Amino acid sequence: MTSHSSKSESTKVSYRTQPGEEGLFADVALPRLLVDLYRVRFSGALEIERGNTKKRIVFECGAPVLSDSNLANETLGMQLLDQGTITKDDHERVSSYMKKKKCKEGVALLALELLKPKSLFLALKEQVRRRVLEAFAWSDGGYRLTGPDEQDTVVASMRSDPLALIREGLISHWTPDRLLTDLTEAIELFPVRTKYFDEAQRRLAESDDITEVFNRIDGSRTLGAAIGDGFHSLPVLASLWILQAGKWVRFEQTAAGDQGASGDSAFDPIEIEVVAQAAAQGTTSAATDSNIQKGAGSKSPSNVAAGQMREQVLTLFDGLEAQSLYELIGVGIDATDREIRKAYFAAAKRFHPDALTHLGLTDIKNEAATVFARIAEANDVLRDPAKRADYDARGDGSGPDIDTAALARAETFFRKGEILIRMGDFRGALEYVQSAVKLWPDECAYQSGLGWALYKQPQSDPERALVHLEKAVELDDSDAVALFRLGMVVRAGGDNDRGSEFLARANALNPKAQ
Repeated sequence: MTSHSSKSESTKVSYRTQPGEEGLFADVALPRLLVDLYRVRFSGALEIERGNTKKRIVFECGAPVLSDSNLANETLGMQLLDQGTITKDDHERVSSYMKKKKCKEGVALLALELLKPKSLFLALKEQVRRRVLEAFAWSDGGYRLTGPDEQDTVVASMRSDPLALIREGLISHWTPDRLLTDLTEAIELFPVRTKYFDEAQRRLAESDDITEVFNRIDGSRTLGAAIGDGFHSLPVLASLWILQAGKWVRFEQTAAGDQGASGDSAFDPIEIEVVAQAAAQGTTSAATDSNIQKGAGSKSPSNVAAGQMREQVLTLFDGLEAQSLYELIGVGIDATDREIRKAYFAAAKRFHPDALTHLGLTDIKNEAATVFARIAEANDVLRDPAKRADYDARGDGSGPDIDTAALARAETFFRKGEILIRMGDFRGALEYVQSAVKLWPDECAYQSGLGWALYKQPQSDPERALVHLEKAVELDDSDAVALFRLGMVVRAGGDNDRGSEFLARANALNPKAQ
């Protein structure tokens, strides 16, 4: 049985965070960073910054317990005013008392008897939650890890459940598309429980639908099959995202039966030994494992992908004026219509807005939009014989611009439908692939997806399926998946010879096509 992971170098790591370790949210999204810090039971401070906004979140054993923020609307007084706990007059009294006594809000609230100690404690806990959740919306900015500070007075009971907090942030600020994009690579793999799965389930399975999905994770079915109808549930997707990010499951390429908990998983949370330095050197804390060694922002494959994509977009953007339309999509001047079409869709999908958003590259969205529009123009010009001849003669692609917004929407719809098809939810996929075909009917993959969904849905419609699958093969007769699907539908309709012919062509192109 082949595991979809790399082996851990050690099951026990001693590591010491260094003051000044830092990274960018374009490389490591905040929720993933929070999961990593929880896994290693980090104690210290996470300083985050975006523009003029600065926050400091103090952690104790992986859980946020205290916070500071320079946002005026995140003060304790504004929070209580927003909740209706105090009035405007009360808030002004608190501000005056703070200036006069040079004290903090909490002290002023207690002194003016506007809050009792227990209520103040709950308000401070809620303040930490709100400040962390607000930062989930950040797609840019950066962070820095520091060791514990003696001035941070930590009360154990002030700890918020970090997993519940992360899930709340994902539900509030991430879309199902973004969560599914991260889960897509594992959809057809078999999730197996690791040693600490039960703890994660206890913390995350707060509803029957989440419990049902978690109970299906036993190594005998794919992640897509385990999700089932949960595909439409943000709490389910957010819980699974955390489960995957925290390495509380590992993924196998083949079914393993009922594995139960596995204590020798390469993804088990590692044991951390806190290494204290001499007082003269300061105090630091264990805050990283193999995923966040050398700082929580060390380069993971996704970080590398983001860096490579950024470089490609900016390089293309800078060279748009000098590059020909042929060079832009990577074909020769004698390329056939089919070669141009395939090169165009490959480039358009790579630089699609969803792909950039997933990688956290929103800061270059304008440059990427320009590149995307130019790629679309290349397709429009080079696939029109008259425009292409004019371009070849004069070097410009004059003519009406292609509807790049429609293409972007079509690709977004198709991606959603494709995930549902892979999960076996053909009825759910229909809405999305139909929308993709309506917006962009000349793409083989869209027509193929719609045809297959029509055929495989509970109330199969082979006649309509055949129309779209034949159209798909007409658009690209070298697409193995479209040929396979067409062969299956034709053969099921009774034409064994013709169906077998399509299946043989699909197998010759790609034996794994289906």
